[in-house]
Amino acid sequence: MANTLFDRTVAFAGICQAASLVQAVARDGYCDEAALRTCLNSIAVTDPSNTAAVYEGEHNLSHGLKAMVNGLDSSPTGGELTRYLINLLALERRLSGRRDSMAQLGDRIGTIKRQMAHYDLLDDQMISNIASIYLDIISTGPSYPGHR
Repeated sequence: MANTLFDRTVAFAGICQAASLVQAVARDGYCDEAALRTCLNSIAVTDPSNTAAVYEGEHNLSHGLKAMVNGLDSSPTGGELTRYLINLLALERRLSGRRDSMAQLGDRIGTIKRQMAHYDLLDDQMISNIASIYLDIISTGPSYPGHR
């Protein structure tokens, strides 16, 4: 995949969108459903033709682009969003260095892709299945905080 400024901006907008949605759920108990659907759907896009295809077009990242432009500042909310972003990037770094976990993640994403044919992405069962991937693979391991 290309590594142009556009591609990097789209990818960062996706990360900002995810972090902003986490922040909204933590603060308010809910978030923008369309933006959430875009983020969750991107999990199943494992062979995109380009970066924007991960999100079915950059137009689906308006929430993330707004967070990127307006949300990253020195305000308390902006600082919180920045911390979410830093933590997401740290998780990615740790995960990408663990081949066994990456293989497990690939298998579990394959399962999610198959389930998407039978369940709505925002169905409680699908959300639970995605959450279990995070709990089982991403948030655990010897280099992760909270390791048992």
